[in-house]
Amino acid sequence: IQLQALLKKQPRNPIALNLMALNAYHHRQFQQAVDYWEQLLAELDPASAEGKNVLDAIAQAQKQQRSVSSNK
Repeated sequence: IQLQALLKKQPRNPIALNLMALNAYHHRQFQQAVDYWEQLLAELDPASAEGKNVLDAIAQAQKQQRSVSSNK
């Protein structure tokens, strides 16, 4: 939860954004993960290797979200 405090002080901190996204994904909170990764992507060049990794992570989380939604 210290990451949340860090994000309040530094809302564009890429390490904190990525860790919060990973934590949300791990807890199957896929939309929250996407939200954090989209914030992170805004700080990156989407054409860079890191940007492409974030885009892949977003796509995977969205796929998982659709899967969860269709099973309800």
